[in-house]
Amino acid sequence: RQRQMCIRDSYNGEGLMSVSIYDVAGKLIYNKDHLFTTPQKTISVDGISSGVYLVRLQTNKLYYFTKLIKQ
Repeated sequence: RQRQMCIRDSYNGEGLMSVSIYDVAGKLIYNKDHLFTTPQKTISVDGISSGVYLVRLQTNKLYYFTKLIKQ
């Protein structure tokens, strides 16, 4: 069972990143700012049900969207 999501910031590597997760209906189910001190951050998705989600990553320099499939 998938319990963590790994995020890699290849642009900056350090700083604040907002992580938002939306369900397929567009409902926001997770939103938190994470401080990156290394280029990689692991986030727990243990409290999220199985399904397909849209993940939005935002820094002061970029927005990035990706799909998360939790089994």
